[in-house]
Amino acid sequence: MRSRTSSMTILMVVLVIGSFTFAVAAEYPEKPIQFLIPFGVGGDTDLSGRLVSQGIENNMKATLVPTNKPGAGGALAYEELRNAKPDGYTLAWITSSILTTANIGNIDFNYNELTPIGRVAMVPMPIAVRDDAPWKTWEEFVSAAKKSPGKYKFGHAGTGSVGHMLAVALTDVSQVKVVMAPVGVQGRVPGILAGKIDLTNGPIGEFQEFVKAGKMRLLLMPSGNRHPMFPDVPTPKELGFNIVFDMMYAVFGPKNLPAPIVGKIQEALHKTDKEFKPWIEYAKSKGHIISFMFGAEFDKWLEKENAFVVDLMKKADLYLKDKKK
Repeated sequence: MRSRTSSMTILMVVLVIGSFTFAVAAEYPEKPIQFLIPFGVGGDTDLSGRLVSQGIENNMKATLVPTNKPGAGGALAYEELRNAKPDGYTLAWITSSILTTANIGNIDFNYNELTPIGRVAMVPMPIAVRDDAPWKTWEEFVSAAKKSPGKYKFGHAGTGSVGHMLAVALTDVSQVKVVMAPVGVQGRVPGILAGKIDLTNGPIGEFQEFVKAGKMRLLLMPSGNRHPMFPDVPTPKELGFNIVFDMMYAVFGPKNLPAPIVGKIQEALHKTDKEFKPWIEYAKSKGHIISFMFGAEFDKWLEKENAFVVDLMKKADLYLKDKKK
């Protein structure tokens, strides 16, 4: 009898908690939602995040408050998200920097201590050189670099950044040695045009106008397929390298975010990717690949991508380098 009573008590507790959770989800959202953006105002990450937040607002009948929280490669925003209550009123616009920032040790937790809600888009990160560079293709650059190890400078956004890891991946599989030059986000294009660095990578939209103006040239598109904006630029796979390394845009929440609330946000995100014209048109103009993914598929993709970043960090001797003792 005591066992049956205990079982009934447990069942009642489960039912009460379940009913409360679904009631909360049914009422959600009842107040404005803070939407953290891990980088500064005006860049592509900021503009993309703000447009997607507008789409969520429209589709969920909510008020989102975009809040820029730049610093330490996104670490400040990621820390705030981790410490937020799992009630759905703090969300964040997440890039692949969540993987690089964690694995270099700028934050003391991994992406799986947050709630991945949905991937929104992928941003190709092509390899760019000045238009008058002596190499017309990636193969030509590799040939020159092998003849002169350590001669050429590969500019990137910063040590341990997504761009740095992409540079490590490509030079590793191509078996060439270059000088890794952390020139910062604002230093990539000016560095190429001034001849201070020999090649760089970055979001495709950053190079678009310079390529069309005949000032820069793209050697490689490290995506799964050629990009419609630059259909003549090959992918690593076409050259025999099994590398696909685009930058992710996604929305995450704090850990233990209730599933019904996650579901509501996922539905709003999916509609934003499919129907919200301001975001769709902006993404197309910047070369982003809208690519909605959620649930188990997204979890599996993140796990694979994280393992890839860990491997690159170790090759560059950067894995947990900045972890506080």
